[in-house]
Amino acid sequence: MKIDIEDIRSAINRVLDHLVVGGTKEIDIEENFYWQLLGEQAFDMNLTKEQIELAIGSLSDDWEFTKSLLNKDATPVPYQLTEIAPLIYAIGHIAAKKGIF
Repeated sequence: MKIDIEDIRSAINRVLDHLVVGGTKEIDIEENFYWQLLGEQAFDMNLTKEQIELAIGSLSDDWEFTKSLLNKDATPVPYQLTEIAPLIYAIGHIAAKKGIF
């Protein structure tokens, strides 16, 4: 499978634009911590329950790292997508829970 970067950017922007146009310009995230599989484990379907190593992620830390990208002098690194992804997941989950469509 290949993912076109422009296509995924357009899809994400379309959903975020939909939220903003619908009046949701901010979303309150009440829970900070989340479970996270370490590294490649998230994609290894051969792992057993005993082999899985969970880590604790922090949405507030992810947000701080993500906000640093707003500085025009900051150099973006593709790995930073791993810090943005939990934020997008949380926004989607909270919006659905609150009935924001």
